[in-house]
Order: sequence, then structure tokens, then C-alpha cells
Amino acid sequence: VSRDETRAQQAIEAAFAEVARLEMVVSEWQPDSEISSINAAPDGRPVQLTSELYGVINRALWFADLTGGAFDPSFAGCAKLWSIPKQHIPTAEEMAACRQRTGYESILLDVQTSTIMLGLPGMRIGLGGIGKGYRVDRASEILESFGVSSYVVNGGGDIRVSSSELHGPWSVEIAHPRDPDQRLGSVTLDRGAIATSGDSSWYFDKDGVRYSHIFDPRSGQPSRQSMAVTVIAERTIDADALATGLFVLGPEHSLALLGELPGYEALLVSPDNPIYKTPGFPPLTNRT
Repeated sequence: VSRDETRAQQAIEAAFAEVARLEMVVSEWQPDSEISSINAAPDGRPVQLTSELYGVINRALWFADLTGGAFDPSFAGCAKLWSIPKQHIPTAEEMAACRQRTGYESILLDVQTSTIMLGLPGMRIGLGGIGKGYRVDRASEILESFGVSSYVVNGGGDIRVSSSELHGPWSVEIAHPRDPDQRLGSVTLDRGAIATSGDSSWYFDKDGVRYSHIFDPRSGQPSRQSMAVTVIAERTIDADALATGLFVLGPEHSLALLGELPGYEALLVSPDNPIYKTPGFPPLTNRT
């Protein structure tokens, strides 16, 4: 929202350009990206990192440690053994072999040299659970560098907002994890980030079992501890990663963790449908 349409359009174009640039930094789906160069390096060889990528990976490892491995960027290679479109489930032997190459503790960052080394043969990392949030943050920062103080950036459900006298608080709807025609309600935000992880949009059902795209790295299986988790934080990178980790942990362990973690609020929907909220989570309005 801006009084200067030309300046606002320039800001929008610059924000989209930044998102496109970051594809070549944090996306392991791009074979020539910086993150892909880590995975392509010979086993045991350190790889030089830009300060930007070092920071994102370091933040991912912080959340991995915080959640006890419920969020783990090293599980990316094993997740590719599954195929939701083809409803393919890897064998127990395939998953066991792949998990020998995972474990965030074996991702070794050297702050002195700004290098990374993957400590297990055949190890791979991916930033799918945090990279999108980082791109939303960078797009927001670009808008602010152009003087835009009222905006919403939506990266596939990872959202960051800012309001000023030009536009009041933003209303963000939280989808129902099972019924796309309903919502759990709306929350009002002046500023900050909100991200949701759920099992309703990318999954398949087979023999009465739901297999979603959110995996528990500790077991190698799709997580079924939650139906949806929404996290509010100052930055989208943090809301993105924490929503995934809390989804895997489930409501009980998540609420215990959040009780010791200031600056974050969450709404959690358990598999049997009760809704849990941290004390500071905004009131839900317009519920259907």
C-alpha cells in the first residue's frame, strides 16, 4: 500500500527479482544453486559458503537442535524416496539405508572459514522447510528499502505483514486442515510473520492411511502427530521452520517447548481435532 504508485511498482518488481535470485541460493531443485553445490561436493570436502547461505543453514541447524531433530535439513535426501503423485512408499530397507546418511549433528559449519562439510558419506541437505520463509523475509526487506511500510507478502502460505497509517492491521485466515471450504478463523496482525504446516494439501491415502509430505526425520515416516500448526513470529524464516518442527513434535511436546521459547505463538490442531493455543496467540474471529 503506497501513495506513490510508480515507486510501489518498482518495489514490487525488485522484491520479485530478489525471490528469483534466491532460487539460485537456497533451492536444491536448481542443479546450479549454491545449496546444490554442497550436495555435489565430494564426501568429506569443505565447501565455501556465502555469508547469506551460511546464515540460513546456521538458522536451520538452530531449529534442528531446538526440536531435537523433528526439524532436520539432512532428511531431504530420504524424503525423495517417497512419491506422493505416484503413491510410492519406500521399503523399510530403503529407508533404513538412507537414514544412515542423515542427522543434523553431522552437518559441520566452521564459523572461522565460513565453510560447511557434510560429515556422513552420501549425505545431502535441503532447505525446503526454511528457504521459503527466508525468501518472504527478503522480499519484505526489499519493500521496506523502498520506503514501503504497509504490505503483505504471501509465499505459498508463509506470510509477512506490516501496517501503518496507510493501512490498518491485516486479517489473515487460517484454513481448516480437513475442509477447504471452511476456516478455523482469522487473526489480526499489525506486523510480523505467520506460517502454517499441515497435511491437507500434499498427501495421498492408501489402505486407510494418510501419507503426507511432512516427515518425521527421526523415524523416516510421515508425521501423524498433528493435522496443522500455525506459528506467529517476528520473521518468516523462523515461523516457517518452527511450524514444521512443531507439526512433527505434536501438540503436547510443542506446548512444553513453546512455554520456554519467548517471542513465538502457535495454534495447533491435533489428529483427533482439538485445537490448542499458546496464551499469546491472537483471538480467532470469523470462524466457520
